[in-house]
Amino acid sequence: MTVRSAATADIEKQYGQIRPELAAMLYHRVNKLHAENLNWDEWMDFINTFQIVKANRNEILVRQGEVCQQLFFVLKGVLRCYTLEDGKDVNLHFYFQNDIASEFHSLRTASSSTRNLVCMTPSILLVGKRPDYLPMIENSHPLTLATMAFFAEKFKEEEEHSEMLKAKSPSERYHHLLTHEPQLVQNIPLSQLASYLGISRKSLSRIRSGQHD
Repeated sequence: MTVRSAATADIEKQYGQIRPELAAMLYHRVNKLHAENLNWDEWMDFINTFQIVKANRNEILVRQGEVCQQLFFVLKGVLRCYTLEDGKDVNLHFYFQNDIASEFHSLRTASSSTRNLVCMTPSILLVGKRPDYLPMIENSHPLTLATMAFFAEKFKEEEEHSEMLKAKSPSERYHHLLTHEPQLVQNIPLSQLASYLGISRKSLSRIRSGQHD
């Protein structure tokens, strides 16, 4: 990546005051994923390795073919994760406020990314750099377990989306989103949403108007 915008004093001043509250929310979210509670002071040291960064619309955070080195928490904005197939964007994920985003396989394995991650809107992000936080994880058994549980949860989410695309008809996919991810239907442009559902924009327009294929 290269989020080109460095953390500024103004952004840190505006959002830095909520850092303890943010750390608490993430702490409880991570603790739900595994049985061994994290030490709060250790967790705060981990969160304090992250910087608050302002990113522009269309700014590329992770580029396909490069190794992802950063983890993002969305304080404000919308991010899009996609891959290129035959020169066309294929949308894989969208991330909103309070979501954790990255190219998780590349981040975990230090391998080349097969995806791009880009800001759909001007965004404020809490950004952790792998070289900064990795030593803390490697030296803490609870953080290691939490990290393993976190990545397992992300891979499970990806598998569930893939299985949904395989098992459901185009109409069923759209109505699945209405029930389980309504923020996508409400906030993502039709063409981008169609790509995420694996259908054409025309088909999605028909489904939305009640004219099922």
